[in-house]
Amino acid sequence: MKTRITSVLLLLFLIFPASRTAADHHNEEDRPSDHSELSPAFHLGLIGEYNDWDLHLNFSGEYREESPDFYEFQSVLYYRVIPNIKAGVFYSLHKGERHDDDWIWDGEDWVWYDSTKRYEHLVGADLSPRFLLPFLPGRNWLVYGRTRYSYNFYNGDQKLLFRPELSYFHLKNRSPRWNINGAYALYFPLNFGETLIYEHGPYGNINFFLRQNLLLGLTGEYRIRYWSSSSEFRETGSEYSATEKRFSLGASLIWKIDISGKKR
Repeated sequence: MKTRITSVLLLLFLIFPASRTAADHHNEEDRPSDHSELSPAFHLGLIGEYNDWDLHLNFSGEYREESPDFYEFQSVLYYRVIPNIKAGVFYSLHKGERHDDDWIWDGEDWVWYDSTKRYEHLVGADLSPRFLLPFLPGRNWLVYGRTRYSYNFYNGDQKLLFRPELSYFHLKNRSPRWNINGAYALYFPLNFGETLIYEHGPYGNINFFLRQNLLLGLTGEYRIRYWSSSSEFRETGSEYSATEKRFSLGASLIWKIDISGKKR
């Protein structure tokens, strides 16, 4: 009898961990798959200008197919240190963002954690130099170089963004009528992930000046993101990598208010 009880206990010991061990076989279904998608997007912006200070309030969103829709509210305070350089601090509130460690075992399968209702707080600082390029045709060319550090209070993730940008302004009677921008963003993970670059890709938009201080824009962005193994998956003794390619098309509306009335 004692031998039979011992055998049953041993069998139960082997069966119960099997639910988790089954995931350790690591079929292709156990890993996030590479995928591409098209995402509609929008951006609303309010810019208040006072002497050498700028306050940017932004609300943006992106409608996604294979992950939760993403929304962001951001406020940035800039100070013009010298005529060609702005330094700023910012706060962002994110909803629906997905991270590497959101790939989890739910008891039956490996799945993405549902971050639909998750809010995250981020802070950071950036430095944005800009220079005129009068030697180019049309003369109304500007080059920007944004470098931004961000810290996420939800998971402690730290990133460094480097984003060079080139802009052309079309003027008529010394007033801007439209402008076109091209940029390339590079996100470097400082304390997470397994790749040198976490996300990168080109961005472009064209803005039409409905009024001197009201801009209506069309935007396009192509982003490549590299997913690294979640901490829960690494506990099983294996790793994975996956690539997400996202092309977003959207519209923007930006309103500028110059409180000081100073020509900048």
